[in-house]
Amino acid sequence: MKPMATTDRFLCQGVFSHDCRGTVALGTADFARGRRTPQEWVKLSFNLYSCRNERAAHDLYTAMDSSGTKLALRGSLGDERVATRRKVGPATVLSTKLRVGTTVMWVYVTGSEQTATSERVEKALQLLYNRTQQAQSGAKPVASGSIA
Repeated sequence: MKPMATTDRFLCQGVFSHDCRGTVALGTADFARGRRTPQEWVKLSFNLYSCRNERAAHDLYTAMDSSGTKLALRGSLGDERVATRRKVGPATVLSTKLRVGTTVMWVYVTGSEQTATSERVEKALQLLYNRTQQAQSGAKPVASGSIA
């Protein structure tokens, strides 16, 4: 999917219904690598939501899907944070969501048990967090990153 940033809340409302009322803008980018077989490929999805206030950010954070087995997280990023693992057909999906003030980040990794790892989802969240912090501080975010 082509990376996208928008202030059109309609895209958010299609996923989260009424919980997007306080959303100001959202951005999303997906990356896939490897062959298109469940054992070899991995897809990383990055989603960033800017909300009007902390209450709106909390409501959106709460509405985001966090079904599955809870994962232990390293580090202490954010005001609210959770990560889960679940099977969807032959694929494994790890997702993590994070709220920092009025910003909500949602990252998920889809692949096989070998490629969708908790280390990979944590590195992806850290990458998104770092790039967001750079942008918020006025620095131009670094465009590249590595999530081995």
